Amino acid sequence: IKFQPVELNFKGLKNCKANRAIEMKRNAIGEDSGTEPFDEVWCVIDGDYGVEIVNARTRAAANQVQLAISTKCFEYWILLHFEENDTSTLDCDALVNTLKKKHIAKYAKGSCDFRDVVQHVRVACRRAETLRRPGIRHHKNPEDQNPCSEVYKLINAILPPAPSGSA
Repeated sequence: IKFQPVELNFKGLKNCKANRAIEMKRNAIGEDSGTEPFDEVWCVIDGDYGVEIVNARTRAAANQVQLAISTKCFEYWILLHFEENDTSTLDCDALVNTLKKKHIAKYAKGSCDFRDVVQHVRVACRRAETLRRPGIRHHKNPEDQNPCSEVYKLINAILPPAPSGSA
């Protein structure tokens, strides 16, 4: 499995992350693109894009790009590596402050050192999937379920299943 992570910091539909992922996929499909063959394209996006996320979802689905949405923001996914938390938040800054105070003192939005969290990724996946189930049962999109994170879907697509009984 090969990855090409891209750091993006766009706002607005014209330059939203889903559109950027679609553009990158189209560029990578060409024979002379220099990229390795790939099976899937994923876009990790915050659930606080409002109505624009509906357009992003539609465009992503039409272009076979998978979305991994975290509501309110990606920091919720990071928090799940350390604690099971089902408290709704209106403010991503509150999540950043929780991470800094309780788990990663040097954490800064947009610059997570994944070495700080990777050892807990399977625990975070279990927590995220468990906390997402009520929203799925009630047919809620992830951006309408606060909090939630579907990054577990991306991780499950990447990692082989955990051996039974492991963390």
